[in-house]
Amino acid sequence: MMACFVNFVLTNTQAMNKILIIMFLMLASVCSAQSQNKYLFAITFTDKGAVKKVNRPDDYLSAKAIDRRIKHSIAFDETDLPVNAGYINTVLNSGAKLLTSSRWLNCIVIESDSGSGEQLAQLPFVYSVKIIQTAAKHGTQSRDKFHDEDIQHIPDNALFLKNDADNKYDYGAAANQISQIKGQYLHNLNYCGQGMTIAVLDNGFNRVDVMDAFDSLFINNQVLGTKDFVTPGANVYDPLAGSHGTHVLSTMASNIPGVIVGTAPKANYWLIHTEDNAGEAVIEEYYWVSGAEFADSVGADIINSSLGYTVFLNSPEYNHTYADMDGNTCISSIGADIAAKKGILW
Repeated sequence: MMACFVNFVLTNTQAMNKILIIMFLMLASVCSAQSQNKYLFAITFTDKGAVKKVNRPDDYLSAKAIDRRIKHSIAFDETDLPVNAGYINTVLNSGAKLLTSSRWLNCIVIESDSGSGEQLAQLPFVYSVKIIQTAAKHGTQSRDKFHDEDIQHIPDNALFLKNDADNKYDYGAAANQISQIKGQYLHNLNYCGQGMTIAVLDNGFNRVDVMDAFDSLFINNQVLGTKDFVTPGANVYDPLAGSHGTHVLSTMASNIPGVIVGTAPKANYWLIHTEDNAGEAVIEEYYWVSGAEFADSVGADIINSSLGYTVFLNSPEYNHTYADMDGNTCISSIGADIAAKKGILW
């Protein structure tokens, strides 16, 4: 009797497994179909609505950002005002998912069903609705897009420019690059970045918080903060995060005399993740503008961002020509143009 009972249980378990497999496949098929029907929309609004006043910049900009504007005699205007929260909430109530927003462009980027665009375009405060890509194409590249960059370890027998004993720093492996831009002369005059805030916009900063080359940044509280626009709330130092930002930061902030010293070892830094390491997609331009806006709001003096947008492997219909990078056409160049007008150097 017991044997029959066990056999009965096994038979039903196998049946249940088959049912679960079938249900899983059906669900996967439905999810895939839903993903195919999802689009990323850039929704531009007609105005900022009844929000904070331009003459109260302390409501939306840091004291350092305000000081930079005053120093360069740059007026505050409507582009400094945040996107109207009521407008955003109305759009999101349609079932859309918010991906990023831009006060400079007065727009948001959402993920929503393919038919949402026409409905949202009817809202009285919506100026335009633009499909920027299908959700299915977002982040589908299979490998690190910076993989082909020639990053090599320094061989033990490498020949470096001899450090002059009169220099402020012993640059070690960085002596050649410092010499190329004559940075040692600035350092010898004690221009080492102190008092400056540099925002680095890149694809992640993996292990920066544990590398010896960056010890002084954390000992001296020179990292003012981090921000992730691609995956909000994520750890930009995660070992699985992108490494391009780490490489870029090392050219400026590394500080181990005799080993490697960067161009601005005494500067303060904001580390901002705007680049999706999984693929090349149009939304990254919007992430970039959001990052530049954030850099402006926290008072960055300089943005360092060795990124560019010309070819989108998964969405070639959105490719840019160099002529598009005129400050008026492609989104990233529009954002860069505005950042310069806000008094931020590149």
